[in-house]
Amino acid sequence: MNVYLGPLNHFSCLAKGNPQKENFLSEAFVFVLRKLLNPTSREGCEFVKELLGNISGLDFSKENDITITREEKVEGGRLDIKIETPDKLIYVENKVESSVSIDQLNKYKSHLGKQNKNNSKMILITKYGIEDKVKSSLDKWWTWDQIYHVLITLRQTKGDNLPEIAMFFIEHLIYYLKEEGMITEKVSSAFIEGVGSMINLIEQIRFVLNQKGCPIIQRSAGEQFNGFYFKVDKDSLSRQWLGIFYYDYYKKPSFNQIVFELSDFNIQETDYKGKFHFEYDRKRFNVPSLLFNFKENQFFTIGKDEQLKKLAEFIQEGINLLRSEGLEKENL
Repeated sequence: MNVYLGPLNHFSCLAKGNPQKENFLSEAFVFVLRKLLNPTSREGCEFVKELLGNISGLDFSKENDITITREEKVEGGRLDIKIETPDKLIYVENKVESSVSIDQLNKYKSHLGKQNKNNSKMILITKYGIEDKVKSSLDKWWTWDQIYHVLITLRQTKGDNLPEIAMFFIEHLIYYLKEEGMITEKVSSAFIEGVGSMINLIEQIRFVLNQKGCPIIQRSAGEQFNGFYFKVDKDSLSRQWLGIFYYDYYKKPSFNQIVFELSDFNIQETDYKGKFHFEYDRKRFNVPSLLFNFKENQFFTIGKDEQLKKLAEFIQEGINLLRSEGLEKENL
C-alpha cells in the first residue's frame, strides 16, 4: 500500500492543533487500536495483543465485546487508556515527557484489582527508561520505540489481512512516532563530524558579529538552542539573539535555518520584501525573526569565504531592519 508520509501525514497535521503531545499520542494510539478492531477480526485481535506487549494470557477473540476508553477517572487519578472485555481489564498509562509516579501506578493497580475481572493487567508505555522499582509494580513496561518496531513488523507480516483503512492509519502512526522523536536511534560516526560542523557554524557567526562591530553579551546554549545574545553596537540598550534551534515549537528537528530574533521589532510579516524569510509566529519564536535557510542559500555547497559572506549579508539585513524602525537610532 502506497501512503504519502510527507507534510500531509494525518497525525502530524492534527498534532499541530494539540500542544499536549502526551494526550495526543494516547488519542492516536487508541484511534489505531479501534481501527484494528472495527470490524473485529482474528488478525486485528492478534495485532492489538502484540501492540500491548504480547502479555501471556491476554488473548482477544473476535467474539469478545472489546471496548477502549480514553481518560477514565479511577482511584488515583485519570487513567490514559482502558481496554475491557467481559473477562479482561487492561489499564494503560502513557508517559512521554512527564515523570512516572510509583504512587499513582500503585493506586491504579489497587483499583484494577477491585474490578472483579478474571484477567487484569497494568501496562505502562514510556518514551524513556524507568527504574527497576517501577517495573516491579507493572505487568508490562513498554516503550514507544518498541511499539514503533512492532508496528513495522506486523505491517509486513499481517498487513495483507487487515482492512485497508486500518493499514492506512498504521502507516501514518509509524511516520508520526519517528517524526516526533519517539524512537531511540543508533548513534553513528556522523556524530563526530556533525559536532565539528556545529562548532564551525557557531564560530562563523561569532566571526561575523565581531566583524560588524556587534558586542557579544553572552554565549547562549541550551537543550534546544545554540547562539549568542549581542548588541547591534556598543551604545545600544537593547539586545538581540542569533543562532539555531534544534527543535521547533512542535518538538520537530529544526536544523535547517539560522534565526535572528529582532527584539521589540514592530513590523508585520507581509511588510518584509527582502531576500530572506521573516516570521512573526509566537508559537515558534517569542519575537519577530529573520530566517536564513541553509538549503535555499546553498550554504553547504560553497566554500568558507562564501559562507562568511552570506552570513554577513544576512546579519546586516537584520541590523538594517532594526535601524529602519528607529529602535536602535535612539541609542546611537
